[in-house]
This record gives sequence, structure tokens and C-alpha cells, in this order.
Amino acid sequence: MDDNNFTQYDRVMQTRDLQMLKTMIPYIDPGHQPRLAMLVQLMELRRSMQMLRENSSELAACEIPEGSDRRSAMLNELRRFCTPKEQETIDMMLNIICILECC
Repeated sequence: MDDNNFTQYDRVMQTRDLQMLKTMIPYIDPGHQPRLAMLVQLMELRRSMQMLRENSSELAACEIPEGSDRRSAMLNELRRFCTPKEQETIDMMLNIICILECC
């Protein structure tokens, strides 16, 4: 997956070690792939729990400029992963938000 398609959460959670393990999965014996895949998932869960426990600001939406609408920012980020039809729906939602805020 292209790094541009990573979410902010992915960028914070991914480590060099995890990426290396994920890269190895398709190349190891098929009988061992499920175990390695589960290990990677457990490591990611552990990292997530640690980050949340530490109240890491890395995951906070504080990167959104002050005064920005978090809903609009979230919808704009979601657009990257959507089909054209879903993007149309998001655009309609963004327009509705804009109209409601202007009134």
C-alpha cells in the first residue's frame, strides 16, 4: 500500500519492526503464516493500547487547525478511501454541513 494511503493512525502505529514482519509473511512457509500474522496483529494491538494509555497527542485530532470543523476534516480524509459514488455522498454531506453553518 502506498504511504499516501496510510491514515494518521497507521503512520503513528507502524514501526520499522512491524513493517518488516508484515513484509515477511507472504514469503514464509504457508503453515507458519497464520502464526506470524497473529503475532503482528497482537503487536499492533499492544502498541495501540500503549499509545492510548499514555494519552499520546500523536493520535489526537489537534493537527487540525484551530477553528476548523472536525467533521469536515474527517469526511475529507475519508474521501481518499471511497469509491466515486461514496465520494459523491460525502460531498453532499460536506455541502449540507456548509449550508447549515452558514445559516
